[in-house]
Amino acid sequence: MRLLVLTSSWLLIILSSHLVEGQDIECFCSGVTSDCSEASMYWSTLRVPVRGDDSGFSLTDRDQSPLSDSIKPVFKWDTYELGYRYNPGDSEVYYWALPDEFLGSKVGAYGGNLTVLQKAVFRGDPVQDSEVIMTGNGLTLHYGLGGGTRVSGKPEKNKITLQEEGWFVLNSGVPVPATREEFMKVLSNIEALLVRATI
Repeated sequence: MRLLVLTSSWLLIILSSHLVEGQDIECFCSGVTSDCSEASMYWSTLRVPVRGDDSGFSLTDRDQSPLSDSIKPVFKWDTYELGYRYNPGDSEVYYWALPDEFLGSKVGAYGGNLTVLQKAVFRGDPVQDSEVIMTGNGLTLHYGLGGGTRVSGKPEKNKITLQEEGWFVLNSGVPVPATREEFMKVLSNIEALLVRATI
């Protein structure tokens, strides 16, 4: 039995992309054509600091179901932290739903990173569940099955590479590695991007 109390957390999400010169990657044209050519791409960084209750971040579960009124994010102006309090006896795993800036076509971010800065104050052992869930075009991809060593109150920086490696599809509850085609299909129209909030 685990007892977790998340009293505060903060997020700074960075979505960036980069292309490696000389890297040969198979063309992805969303099934529209088989005649592809090289695209002129550039990298950029999308930083979304959490500032205030109306920052666009919300809490949800892995199915994006509505939560009770007692599970709401609270912004602490004195520390610039967005957090929530995990209710004792609650066994649900919650996720931060990222704001609209992270949704839509993010094909240009392929090969880049999703960097998450987070701090949690808790007791007990971390649960094992998906670290990130990304949904789009009728497909849901998961990244990582966290639950490793974490230290209560210590800020953590996690960098998730936006390539198919490490991502998986759940097939009857069994993780199956995502293909490049599946990853690009989701990346071409992200409808939800969830980052685990429950430690």
